Amino acid sequence: THRTYDCDCVEVLELGDTGHAVKALQCLLNCHGQHLDEDGSFGPLTQKALMIFQDQQQLRQDGTCTTQVWEKLIGR
Repeated sequence: THRTYDCDCVEVLELGDTGHAVKALQCLLNCHGQHLDEDGSFGPLTQKALMIFQDQQQLRQDGTCTTQVWEKLIGR
């Protein structure tokens, strides 16, 4: 199922965060080749997958999901 996300209302996410936004992040990272459980918990595996994505997109690899990362994840 393809989901649509709006970058104007997304949260900045980091290690330790939980909830629906983290689940959306995990889903989108999986769409980009990662293999995460979509459990809504931003743990070390989600952080590592995010840093891999940041590296692939030539973004700063800090493990924090910013608006710039969301935009790359959804292809804007």
